[in-house]
Amino acid sequence: MATPMSLLLLQTRRRVPEPEPAPLTPKPKPREEGSTPEWRGSPNFTIGRSGRHALAIVLHTAVGSLDGMTAWFQRTDAQVSAHYGVGLDGRIHQYVLLTDTAWHAGRLETGNRWSGPSGVNPNAVTVGIETEDLGRPETEPVTNAQYDAVLECCWIALRTYPDMDWLVAHRAISPASRSCPAGRWINTGRIQQLSRDLGLTLVL
Repeated sequence: MATPMSLLLLQTRRRVPEPEPAPLTPKPKPREEGSTPEWRGSPNFTIGRSGRHALAIVLHTAVGSLDGMTAWFQRTDAQVSAHYGVGLDGRIHQYVLLTDTAWHAGRLETGNRWSGPSGVNPNAVTVGIETEDLGRPETEPVTNAQYDAVLECCWIALRTYPDMDWLVAHRAISPASRSCPAGRWINTGRIQQLSRDLGLTLVL
């Protein structure tokens, strides 16, 4: 027969709450405010994304100026473009619609660290952002204005493609021919901070 004391202990045990599971850390939500990019359309793009959607943002450094980059992207013989170009002063030029394919990442090279779908050109599933460096890709500092403008471009892209998972250095796709986005982003910790601010996995 249960004693009053044993019944009291049993009731006490039953009242002990179950531990709550640790909360998941959600990705930051894309901001709704921010500057509007200036349209500087490039002829070098593919309409649509071959039925796919963007999975990653690829960061570049231009080895040149914003105006030089824009002039180059507007030449049909260049056969290259990006979705955005960002100046040291924070100016943003847009060359290709986010729903279209810019020609910025090239083909996968041996030793790549690309995590996207196999057999698919990375251009079809990425958003490309070029950054002005005045021809000094290793040493020209990423200004706060440039960083904030790049961050804004990323937020705009995330509003269009909220399921993107990765922030990718161009060199991770083309390690044999590129060091992009080079020391100014990688050695200074700027790209690492960008991935944290966006809640995206960094691929270097």
